[in-house]
Amino acid sequence: MFLFILPIPTAPGNVVINENANGLLREFFPKALDLAIVTEEELMEDLILMNKRPRKCLGWKTAFEAFMEELSHLN
Repeated sequence: MFLFILPIPTAPGNVVINENANGLLREFFPKALDLAIVTEEELMEDLILMNKRPRKCLGWKTAFEAFMEELSHLN
């Protein structure tokens, strides 16, 4: 299972991260795209690709790797 996590957009430190996430979303789903024609399968494929993309703000880890690392500290 993959999760797509967005930061709280109003927190000052998260504004840049949120804008980056919006840019990633626009790569897959341009503004002019009618989201009604996007199937659930296409959406899941694109979310998996986004979550597998390494991010500079995460030390070049993927969102999934960073999430799992945080979970491992809870034990």
